[in-house]
Amino acid sequence: MAGNRKQGEFEDLVERCLDAARDQDKDRFVEYLIDYTDVVESYLDQRAYMGIQASESNSSALERVFSNYFVDLYRELIEAPAGFRTETISAIVTTIRRSRDAGFQSTYQELLSVLNRCYEVEVETGEFDFRTKRFFVRRYSLIISKSVDELQASDSPDALDTAWSFWEVTFDRVQESLKTAIETSDGETYSEIISKLTDIHHYDIISPHRQGGVDGSDSEEEFLERKAELGRTIESEVSVLTFVLTGWAFRRFREGTLSEEQYRDIATTTESQRNSIAAVADVYYDTIRGDGRLGSWENWNMNEAMAETMGVATSAPAALSWLLSFYCAELLRLGSQSFEGGELALGELPIPVSKAVVSESDRIREELESLQEESIAGALTVAGTNVDGLIDAIVQLHKEAEETYQDQLREEIHEADLDAEEVNAFKQSVQSNFVDSCTVRTVLRDIGVIVDDSSEEAVEAESRELGTLRVPRRALVSVDDIPLHLSMQRYVNPIKDSYRDVLFENLDVERESVTSQEEMLERIREYVDSRDVAAILTTLGSRGDVFRDSDAFQYILTAEERAFENQRGSFAGTPVLSMGGDEFSVLVLFAGPTQVIESNPGDAPLFFDLAPAEDTLSEEERQNLSEEELENVKDWVYADVSYPCQFRPGTQVGVAITVEQ
Repeated sequence: MAGNRKQGEFEDLVERCLDAARDQDKDRFVEYLIDYTDVVESYLDQRAYMGIQASESNSSALERVFSNYFVDLYRELIEAPAGFRTETISAIVTTIRRSRDAGFQSTYQELLSVLNRCYEVEVETGEFDFRTKRFFVRRYSLIISKSVDELQASDSPDALDTAWSFWEVTFDRVQESLKTAIETSDGETYSEIISKLTDIHHYDIISPHRQGGVDGSDSEEEFLERKAELGRTIESEVSVLTFVLTGWAFRRFREGTLSEEQYRDIATTTESQRNSIAAVADVYYDTIRGDGRLGSWENWNMNEAMAETMGVATSAPAALSWLLSFYCAELLRLGSQSFEGGELALGELPIPVSKAVVSESDRIREELESLQEESIAGALTVAGTNVDGLIDAIVQLHKEAEETYQDQLREEIHEADLDAEEVNAFKQSVQSNFVDSCTVRTVLRDIGVIVDDSSEEAVEAESRELGTLRVPRRALVSVDDIPLHLSMQRYVNPIKDSYRDVLFENLDVERESVTSQEEMLERIREYVDSRDVAAILTTLGSRGDVFRDSDAFQYILTAEERAFENQRGSFAGTPVLSMGGDEFSVLVLFAGPTQVIESNPGDAPLFFDLAPAEDTLSEEERQNLSEEELENVKDWVYADVSYPCQFRPGTQVGVAITVEQ
């Protein structure tokens, strides 16, 4: 009969519940609430039956209807007076468990949010009496236990997947309720619920044996190992969560919204999870920083700032900032317990040797000294601790970890083969930068003086050596993913200088000298008027702007007027560009026949021969090097760069004009 009720009747039931609550008539409130809960249970039963026959899309649609309608009505029940909260919590928890049994994940998730909101209302209004609080905590603990029990009872891969998806929802909502407990200074609720999580161990998830009717595609051992792995994941997630939540509490203590006593109550609850510098460093560096596991709590500070400023917050401390502060606070607390005679008696290095510690020492020192200046360090350390000395010792630990990592990384780099992809990427980067920035080659190709062998019959090219580049070996191996940014201009500029030398040695480029800028301008004008000048190139050897006083120079050009992309202007209608080098002031280039044939494609005219630097040493050279010197050699790769081409001497290509000083 309940299943045939109309929507208005459902709403009427909720209104009757609220009316009974306002009238302080608990018997009538409970009667209507039970009736409403029966309606919901009836719907869940019908929905489960329909779900067997419905398609996946229809099934999702039906669940959305339930979530959007029934869950909204539960939200209204939260507004009942505080004296009726226990019954409301009970009804919500009952429906949460029934939603889990029916497999309605979105409904389960929404109802957990409603339960969290119910808790928020209680603590924010200050009406959470001891009895109601105990009732809430016990019911919440049952939800956590049920999620763990479902994982333990799963006897097939599909059942385990379903149980895990519900656990993830549970865990996500639990951390929100724990955050609320911290922010409302509800240490009792925090302690009870967080202890429920820290009591979960990976072996709790492993059932003694699998039941019948299980898909036999997984072996017994594989299935149990998967369960154990999920259990270990839970342990890790809980460890991270206790760190994060205590860090959040420390942030509020540091800002003055939690007292020192309130912070200590929260922090001591899970101190067993952070019982050594090695333990906190492992969570902070390897788990949070190493895996990038910034969960929903990454935005807690921003959400808080927006709530305080009516949604107009534009910035707030990044999660890694307040977590670093807490990490440093824990280093002080734990370090002071083993700081003797100016040293930390810790045995093996407790800081993880990983890329996460690179460049951390300065940040650690800055944060530790900040805590000391704020007089927080004294509250964290054992009485009588030499805080200055402790800070130095803690920073030194991080320096040692970084140095050890760098040493290990260097050794791995030396032992690694050159990575073909990295090598090709380097070659292509040099090639493209050379092609894009070598102005003299661009112009000579445009006027046909330089061509590649695709436009001529194949020729026997001669490789012209352009130099040897010394490249960090780390840039050409695949060892870690810390980016190493190379300045391509550092490699391309000397190649362009050598390239110009090769051109001017093999092409007819006349050299002229003048005594002034004015005289040089006159000579340029003479060539423009008398020869077929293709372009004028100014070099770094030019003093000021060669053309600044010439009426024939046009600075501003339209796109149609530009013959070259990087053209800076035109002189008497002739393109003017800039080029590198300073061996002369201006290069005037003439149009003419082909004189250089490149054997490589136009977008990759250079040839590279790369080898680890140590492979270029003779046996005698190796023997004359110390071990340290040889290791220094191994830091590098030599790249011989050449220009395969054929020169065909012909008419004059240009004139290089120099202003004598």
